[in-house]
Amino acid sequence: MRQKCSSEAQNQAIFDFGEPEISQIRAIHYGEAEIMPDVRCECYVLEDGQSVMSERGLSSLLGMNQMALNRMKTDWPPKTLESFCDKAKSMSVTFAFVTAEKSPYKNQSIVVYDASIIEEIIRVYALAYSSGALRENQIHIGKRASMLVQILVRTALHIHIEHACGLKVSIQKTVQRYYFSSFYYLFLLSGQILVQEHSLAKARVDARELLQRMV
Repeated sequence: MRQKCSSEAQNQAIFDFGEPEISQIRAIHYGEAEIMPDVRCECYVLEDGQSVMSERGLSSLLGMNQMALNRMKTDWPPKTLESFCDKAKSMSVTFAFVTAEKSPYKNQSIVVYDASIIEEIIRVYALAYSSGALRENQIHIGKRASMLVQILVRTALHIHIEHACGLKVSIQKTVQRYYFSSFYYLFLLSGQILVQEHSLAKARVDARELLQRMV
């Protein structure tokens, strides 16, 4: 196995296997999830039905440097996060051979993280942030994780309720709806800003500007 030395490989954990190893699982479906506005995350569904994100997709979701995420594979959890971790869960990643037609990495092997690992990282950083346990260079990740917890939980509830009532569900509109309310709640909670009777249009502009400053 040899790791590619192209500029593309610097942005994604990519390995040139030629053909997949017998034990290597295939990524058969590809897409980009926009869980937060203007943040597109590469995602795949594996042949066994697992929902996963690529390393680049997860680093985009968390607002984390990809090299830092890569290091977590062997250094999880960081000391600041130990008391918030589920001891039964390890930072296990999967090498998947991409066969999805639309993926820019078709016929290559990439590192992917399954939904349970993604949930654990988000949960741990959100708890550590709310407890004031993060180092200065981790706080932006904790903020993002706290927003994601609210967005994903509210979106899931909204979708299940509307689906149960026989209504058509727009996942993207639902995500955006809860993104803005979660953004303001987070900053009110942290005491960094005060929000007073913003109109929705004004709130959207302010939220985007503040998010740019945050990340």
